Amino acid sequence: MKMRSMLGFVAFCLCLFAGVTAAEPETFLLRLTPPEAGQFETKLEVLAKSRMQMLFMPVMDTYFRLNVDQYSRLLNNSDKGAITTESQIATATLDYYMPGQPNQGMSDSVLEQLLWVSGLGGRKTAIKVMRNHLGMVTGLEDIPDEHKMYYQHDLIYYPENPVKVGDSWQRKFIQPLAVDFHQAPYDIEISGEYSLKRLHNNGKEAEIAFKFVSEADYAMQQGNKVDVDVKLIREGSMLISLKDGWPRSVKSKSSFEMKFSEQNYIESEEEYKSVTSEIKVEKPEQND
Repeated sequence: MKMRSMLGFVAFCLCLFAGVTAAEPETFLLRLTPPEAGQFETKLEVLAKSRMQMLFMPVMDTYFRLNVDQYSRLLNNSDKGAITTESQIATATLDYYMPGQPNQGMSDSVLEQLLWVSGLGGRKTAIKVMRNHLGMVTGLEDIPDEHKMYYQHDLIYYPENPVKVGDSWQRKFIQPLAVDFHQAPYDIEISGEYSLKRLHNNGKEAEIAFKFVSEADYAMQQGNKVDVDVKLIREGSMLISLKDGWPRSVKSKSSFEMKFSEQNYIESEEEYKSVTSEIKVEKPEQND
């Protein structure tokens, strides 16, 4: 009986140990690397609503819809510690309307400015962005000097250490905000948090949730402190390839409010979604 009891105890311990071993969570080292395809097409749609009252004018509501098709080519220069993306906008349209009025198309000059300050680039120039393996921007090319400030930070931001499902990591950065194309942008401090939510596609892809928040009673403009109330929240998720770290889809919602006084303010709400697909490039046949 004692031997039988001892064997039962040993079996129990082995089962317990096996259970602990099996329950050990898998970790992932999230890194940005040049993908095998090397070329991508991204389709972006943004739906937005803006409410503005400035300089004692009546309240004005405007609804926007932005559609962008963009092609990207990844240049493998990881031996230099950076990965370069060359991006070019193929098509871009921006429609808007005010309640009681028909849809209107935005003028080319305003649309071009909006694309540049949104970090998408222009329609006539291919831009290059260099990133390190954590996704941080390390260099820019072919972007006008007055717009480079909008390209210093990217959505991709990976932690130094491996993470498991449920882990989170944080970041802080300064982001310029263009309220009026005819004046300097406002710089606001943004706090961001990411979390690895779950795996998809048999563990080949990962869903990363993110949330960015900014709330302050001032902003900076050309180095000067401006008394305004700023509130910003953007939250959503992106689906990334665990093999190369590049997002395949992004969805988010955001709200923004900037109050200069009780009578002067800007409010906006936005829904953002993008889908990135690989472009297969046929390799030329080699003759013997």
